[in-house]
Amino acid sequence: VKNLAFVEEIVKDKKPAKILPEILTKPYDVIISDIDKTLTETREPFLPDLIGKLIFFLEKKIYVALVTSQSIGEVKTYFIEQIIEQIGKDKLDLLANLFIYPATGAQCLVYNPAYKTMVSVESYDRWRMVNKERFVTTEAIEGLITKKLGPICQWLQDTQKLKKGAIGIRIRDTQFEITTNENIDIIQERLKNELKKGWAARAQLEISRAGNTLFILIKGVNKSTAVKDLLQERLKNKIPVNPKVLIMGNNFGKNGLDQGMIDGLKEIG
Repeated sequence: VKNLAFVEEIVKDKKPAKILPEILTKPYDVIISDIDKTLTETREPFLPDLIGKLIFFLEKKIYVALVTSQSIGEVKTYFIEQIIEQIGKDKLDLLANLFIYPATGAQCLVYNPAYKTMVSVESYDRWRMVNKERFVTTEAIEGLITKKLGPICQWLQDTQKLKKGAIGIRIRDTQFEITTNENIDIIQERLKNELKKGWAARAQLEISRAGNTLFILIKGVNKSTAVKDLLQERLKNKIPVNPKVLIMGNNFGKNGLDQGMIDGLKEIG
């Protein structure tokens, strides 16, 4: 993919209800979007009307990719189950035009016609690769966090939501809730310093933030990784040389999680 024709950044002051009708008037080849605070409220089910619009894009052979910090379990609960029910058995093959990248781009889900649902692409799983190459596990990172933060750190079940005012920490499919009077900036700095030591430093882990949630990420594996995989691998020979790509997100900027989607396009050139 070379010389991308154009990219549009849609920020939080334009709601999906206003954005999506505009798309119908423009010949996009690919739509790449964040989920939380962009298409839905944080970790809330997709509304039927929104799913209907996404199905319309799939019918028009517009490829749709959702790149999110949600876990696979959350994506299945809040979106996949709904779209499968709403699209109907006779049109499930339309999901071949849909790609989902949970865990901030570290995993990839594609449609499998044999199972009639979205399944994980094991060969893409970046956490699995890091476990093998850098000898670090999600459990080890969990141990580091609980050791550093102690009793104020509580493990949450998948899809369990944070209490109001609490701080969240997410590692791939695992999330913790931090109950403390300390500012999130202090917690972030403390964990950032801890990730610079010993095996954590060798594993090349880094920390990012969106709202009141901190994300432990693999260095170099983020939403940029997802965009590059989508355009260079999943859609290879399926889109024009100069595709028209729409980017939707709410957290752009130097340290924004959604900025990686823009950076991925720039790296492709």
